Amino acid sequence: MLDSKGNGERIGAAVRTRSSVQPIFVSQGHRISLRTAIQWTLRVSSGFRIPRPTRDADCLAGETKRELLATHASEN
Repeated sequence: MLDSKGNGERIGAAVRTRSSVQPIFVSQGHRISLRTAIQWTLRVSSGFRIPRPTRDADCLAGETKRELLATHASEN
């Protein structure tokens, strides 16, 4: 991906974490280069499309949401 300002700076990349899946988009962050961000993304993907930290966060958010909804439903 190139900078939208048109100066040609590379700001991210579309990365396939395994073959035959949609790519995910990776960009550099605070004190991490694009190359290192891509390497870490591939290391923590473990054969899945979405990297493990993102999958774990999504799972925890889903569990929390279900618990809150169950508590709210039992109060009514």
